[in-house]
Amino acid sequence: MKMPAIILGLCVLGLCVLGLFLLKPLASQEPRRIVCESSPTQDLLPTLTAPMTGASPVWLVDGSATWPGDLVPIKTLWVLRRTSDSVRISGHRMDAPGTAKLRSGSNTPSDVFLVANPSRDSVMPGGAPPDAMQSFVFLPSHVFYPSPGCWLFAVHIGQQEFRIVRELKTKGLFDSTR
Repeated sequence: MKMPAIILGLCVLGLCVLGLFLLKPLASQEPRRIVCESSPTQDLLPTLTAPMTGASPVWLVDGSATWPGDLVPIKTLWVLRRTSDSVRISGHRMDAPGTAKLRSGSNTPSDVFLVANPSRDSVMPGGAPPDAMQSFVFLPSHVFYPSPGCWLFAVHIGQQEFRIVRELKTKGLFDSTR
C-alpha cells in the first residue's frame, strides 16, 4: 500500500515542478504597457468652455489632467452636437482594470451616465449666444476615477457609438505610465 502512495506522490511532485518550470517564463514577462493615444483637444467654443477633448459630435471638458484621488469627482461637461436622441456614457481604463463612476447633480454615482433627451436637459453656459445653443447641448456631470491612467469613454448617441480617450496623470513629477 505504501508503494502506490509513494509513486503517486512523486508523480504529483513531478507535475508541480514541471508546471513551475513552464510557468516561470510567463511570470517573468513584464505587463504589457500601452501608449495612451488621447483624443484630440480643440478650442471649438473658446468664449464658452475650456478646450474640449474629443471629436464631432461629442467632446468632454474638465480642465484637469491630474488625478485628484478616488473620492474626489472631476466636474465634467459633455458637449454634443444638438440631438434629442438618448445619450449613454460609460468609461473604463484601457491600461489596467478600472471603471469610472459618473454622476449627474447630486444623484448616486453610476457606471453609466444616461440622458433620455439631451436637448431638453441641456444647461446654458454663461454668455452662450443663441447660435451655440441651437448647435450644441451641454450636459454637466461629475466623474469619479478610481485611479490615474488611460481612460476610454464610450458615448452612445441613439444607436451610434463614439469614443473619447484621455490620459489622467498623478499629481507630482511622475506620471501614471511609469
